Amino acid sequence: MTLYGFSSLTAYSTNATQEVADGAGIPAFWTDMPVPTIPDGMFARWNYPDWVITDVEPPVLPITVEPVIQIAQVGPNVIA
Repeated sequence: MTLYGFSSLTAYSTNATQEVADGAGIPAFWTDMPVPTIPDGMFARWNYPDWVITDVEPPVLPITVEPVIQIAQVGPNVIA
């Protein structure tokens, strides 16, 4: 059986697919409902039990960036 992926945060289609054995179960954020043909400028969003075609773009999610801290090591100051 073919499974179709959707974002865990936005529920929009990720266009990912995977094949699993029949009866294997469906993991979270996947569905066995095929994504319909999506016209240009439109998007598919999973809304159980079916896909919804919308012209609303998926939201852009904030990105978490870990700060990089650099400490310069300078030799001791010698006063003569």
